[in-house]
Amino acid sequence: MNKRKPASVEEMQLRLNKYQTLKDRIQNNLDEVERLRNCMVRVTVAYKDAPGWDRKQSDQNVILTEIEKLSKHIKADTDNLSKAFYEAERLIGELDNVNEAQVLRYKYIYGYSWEEIEEKMKYSRATLWRFHRKALYHLVSKFETIC
Repeated sequence: MNKRKPASVEEMQLRLNKYQTLKDRIQNNLDEVERLRNCMVRVTVAYKDAPGWDRKQSDQNVILTEIEKLSKHIKADTDNLSKAFYEAERLIGELDNVNEAQVLRYKYIYGYSWEEIEEKMKYSRATLWRFHRKALYHLVSKFETIC
């Protein structure tokens, strides 16, 4: 785990946000693989009976290569996903204030919007932002005392 001291609140946000970023990137890559597979099926159906159609030299081969590349990216991101999750949970677990921890968990682990967090926690947006800001400052100051 990365015990390096965060230089700022912004860096702390980036460390916490890494989990959601990886989840989004994985989902985007999975969507692209699905799109390519659908494209490959259409190419196969359209050209399989065409005279002189060589499957190995076709667009299908190019699509398969792209799917393989994306699959490697997905695997690498998936491997990093659990590390990012545990890092975010560890950081959030450092907080003493339950509301601050819950705001960070909803925002960075579950990826909720501010509207969804408002609805779940029954606080105004301004109060939630205060919890959020204080939580980040508390985490940065905890790292300053540890390091």
